[in-house]
Amino acid sequence: MSNKEEKFFDCYNLFTHIENAMLRDWNRLNTFFNITLQVNGKKAREYAANFSKDEKDAINTMYSRMKEIGRENLLKEVKASIA
Repeated sequence: MSNKEEKFFDCYNLFTHIENAMLRDWNRLNTFFNITLQVNGKKAREYAANFSKDEKDAINTMYSRMKEIGRENLLKEVKASIA
């Protein structure tokens, strides 16, 4: 954690306070998918609109990695990055 302020879009955390980039991108990706499944795609796109191009690219890279190695293997990598 850091001293950065925690920010939200509606009730959804933007994870701006998390310094570990891998964990931050993982959380953002999962939040995006949860919003898509539980609310709708429009709300998920509104959530994503809160991020810069670089931040969106990082989330897309995380998604590509997940498709490549699978969710569980990616989660192991994320956990290893914070250990």
